[in-house]
Amino acid sequence: MVYRGKPSAACGECRKRRSRCDLALPACGQCIRTKRKCPGYRNAVDLLFFDQNEQAAKRSKPRGGASDPPTSKVSSVQRHMASAVTCYYSMNNVILYQSVNDVAVNYFMDSYVGSDQKIAEFGFVSAIYSRQGFNSTELQRSLTAFGLAAYSKASQRPDLLRPATKSYITAVRGVNTMLSGSNFGQSGEALLASVVLLAMFEIIITPTGAGLANFSRHLKGAVTIASMLIKQKKAVDSKLLRSVLYCLIVEAWMQNKEFTPEFFVVYGELNSQKHPNSLFAAYVEALLENMAFRNKVNCGELSTPTEIIVEAVRVDRRTKDLMNLPDIGRFDKVWLPGDIRNIFQDALVHRTQSNFRAYMWNNLRIGRIHMHRLIISQCAMLLSSASDSPQENAEPEPETLSEHMRAWIAMQEQKSKLAMQYFAREVCGTLPQMGEHTNALPSLPEQVYQQVDDSPNAKGPPKVMDLPAMIMLSAIPRSCSLFIVFFQLSNLSTLPYITEDLRQWIQCRRADILANSNKQDSSMLRAMLDRSKLQKPPGAAPKTSHMPLTTARRLE
Repeated sequence: MVYRGKPSAACGECRKRRSRCDLALPACGQCIRTKRKCPGYRNAVDLLFFDQNEQAAKRSKPRGGASDPPTSKVSSVQRHMASAVTCYYSMNNVILYQSVNDVAVNYFMDSYVGSDQKIAEFGFVSAIYSRQGFNSTELQRSLTAFGLAAYSKASQRPDLLRPATKSYITAVRGVNTMLSGSNFGQSGEALLASVVLLAMFEIIITPTGAGLANFSRHLKGAVTIASMLIKQKKAVDSKLLRSVLYCLIVEAWMQNKEFTPEFFVVYGELNSQKHPNSLFAAYVEALLENMAFRNKVNCGELSTPTEIIVEAVRVDRRTKDLMNLPDIGRFDKVWLPGDIRNIFQDALVHRTQSNFRAYMWNNLRIGRIHMHRLIISQCAMLLSSASDSPQENAEPEPETLSEHMRAWIAMQEQKSKLAMQYFAREVCGTLPQMGEHTNALPSLPEQVYQQVDDSPNAKGPPKVMDLPAMIMLSAIPRSCSLFIVFFQLSNLSTLPYITEDLRQWIQCRRADILANSNKQDSSMLRAMLDRSKLQKPPGAAPKTSHMPLTTARRLE
């Protein structure tokens, strides 16, 4: 095929007679006037290109070769080319639909992985899926089940729950078949990722009762598989191990469970690989110290108020040091002045690198809130208790305490009250981002304050109204965002010692969320709150009320 310049567009008869053709339709004027049959005009492709295949074939044949090939093929090709050029179909009203599996995978990758795998909550799934997803039907089915379930909740499409559940059942059967085999180490990463996704599916579908029980079973199986892979010296993605470890820690922290031996195998593997400035390593260390303190109180190892106060202050200072390590989980405090007309005017809000880090920070903050609440209760017990009958190992009566000791206890009680108020406001400052209501925030003029001190008396803008005036709720709010914000606000509203303006702000935000949530979400919220009450007896050990990451991920 060669370019042939600018050929004549005249009809066949006019080209043969070398006469001027008026290119009239349906036949040219010359043919009509001379009463000849007009053969028509050449198509647009034939005007640009000239097919020399037939001539090249003739030249390549020997002179004594067979007869010439028929021209029917050439004419057929030309007719098809002519129809392709002259006949076309309008694509304006054509809609290309995705398959159910494509919808699930695309939604998962867009919502949970995104463009930056380093800060994504499920960034490890993308790498494992690209390496082993083609050969692992279990990973494909579990990813389809999780993605469809999340999409059905976010888009208010309950009809998609049936295919999601079907994929879930198929994935569970496939995982059981793989576990019953003798050699599953070759696809160990894919199998472990499948179990993690199946656990998240349970939280999305039924975040109460049986769903949480199945979630715990999946986590137990995941840590067992991870421990086996580590003992077999199999390569496992560190992000995948961290995700399993995090879920186990939060579950044990929420439900006061003991760790299994497999947990320490996985923790030891990650501890040997951790970076000195790792946010996750610092977070795990802080949670484990808090859990160890809680076990000491529950087991009676710390029995007197003075022992509890001293140990609680030590653990709290250790947590504070971990939170203030340089380059670990930094977040910005963005102050928007009141002259900007925006929903966040006169507000001090937090902006972290990802919501996952915001969850970590809030778990530590709420853990410290309960630590200071326990300190306050023990200080009040020392300062206000009357003379009791002497007992073995009894704490000295208040009147026998030295003046220095009494002053220290009173000062510590006041510090803990201020710390509770401060951390409650810090948690409220993260709710706009976790609820994903800060889309307009980066485009506004701002002043950034780096987090360097978490004391209640830290310098900065005035804290008279350092809370968002309101949280913007979209026309079709995402259930996960509402759930996270409402759960946090409900727990914080029951805290003592918080200021009245903060309590009123919390009540207004709760009313806004209830007005924008459907009946199913409202009933689920109330059921979760009935099981996870923040109020505890004065002497009880601290326990975080922050929802686990698995619950927070249920629809994001």
